[in-house]
Amino acid sequence: MSSAKLCPTCHAPVTGYPENMYVPFCGRSCKLADLDDWLDGRHVIKDAPGSARDEVLGTEAGGTMHGEGVGNEDMAGLDPESVARLATRLRHN
Repeated sequence: MSSAKLCPTCHAPVTGYPENMYVPFCGRSCKLADLDDWLDGRHVIKDAPGSARDEVLGTEAGGTMHGEGVGNEDMAGLDPESVARLATRLRHN
């Protein structure tokens, strides 16, 4: 059984840190592709019904950041400029 780690984006073998500063990804392009998936809502983290997030947002059923239970209007409190600055910094690293 191999202990080689695989990139979650392209499934290529991943070298460890410090040789690869993009761990767990194989490189910069896969790291940015993963970030793009999060920002576009293709990756989500589901909440359990009755979570603290439900109380803050006033939702009744657990949902996802961009899926069932929570609409985009619930995300209006996020600062788009901060997200854009983070994405720009990641692209330049």
